[in-house]
Amino acid sequence: MTENRGTPKSDYEARLAELERTCSEARAEATWHRDQHLRCRADMENFRRRIEQRAEERIMTQKRDLLLRLLPALDNLDRAILHAEQTTTPEGHTALLQGLRLTYWQFREAIEAEGVTAMQTIGRPFDPHWHEAIGTQESSTYAEGTVVDEVQRGYTLGQGLLRPARVIVAALPTPQHTEE
Repeated sequence: MTENRGTPKSDYEARLAELERTCSEARAEATWHRDQHLRCRADMENFRRRIEQRAEERIMTQKRDLLLRLLPALDNLDRAILHAEQTTTPEGHTALLQGLRLTYWQFREAIEAEGVTAMQTIGRPFDPHWHEAIGTQESSTYAEGTVVDEVQRGYTLGQGLLRPARVIVAALPTPQHTEE
C-alpha cells in the first residue's frame, strides 16, 4: 500500500498561497493606510499654517485699524507743538490748550473704541488687584486705606485690568504729643 502524499503537500501549497495572498492584501492595506495617514498629516499641517496666517493677518488688520484711529491725534499734537513754538500771546496759549484738549479727547475716543476704560480711584478703597500703592498720606478727610491721590491713571480692558493705577493711600494721622 502506498500513501498518497500529494494531498498534504497540495494542502500546504494551497495554505501557503492563501497566506501569501492574505499577506499581500495586508501589505497593500497597510500601504494605503500609511498613505492616508501621511495625507492627513500634510492636510493638518497645511490647515495649521492657514490658521496661523489668518490669525497674523487679523492681528495686523486690527493693529492697522487702531493706528489709523490714533494718527489724527498724533497729527494734532504735531500741529500743537508747532503752534506752541510760534505763539507768544495769551490768545495763542488758550488756542493751544483747546487743541491739546481736543487731542486728548481723540486719544480717549480711540482707546475707548478698543474697550479701554479709565479707572476711577480717588475716594475708593485701596485694592491691590487694581491699584499700585506708591505712598501714603496722612488724612483726616479719608478713612485709612482709601485712595487719596492718583499719580498715574489705571485702565481696564473689558472686565480685566490693563494697567493698575499708581496711587497714594490714606493713613491715619500721627497723634501729636504735647510736652508737659
